[in-house]
Amino acid sequence: KAALYAEAGVPECWVVNLVDRELVVLWSPFEGAYRERAMYRRGDRVAPRAWSDVAIEVNELFPAE
Repeated sequence: KAALYAEAGVPECWVVNLVDRELVVLWSPFEGAYRERAMYRRGDRVAPRAWSDVAIEVNELFPAE
């Protein structure tokens, strides 16, 4: 689905990978794909670029082990 969001011009896309327990954040859509990506894992904090003052603990995205 990320390609659809990029094609629509959505500036940032978050993908929660439940299997590997990581958050993949995609930015900078261009011609149906995102040009930038970063992966975050338990213990990391991340904030959307549009609201950089709103940080989220990646731990909170996943159920307890």
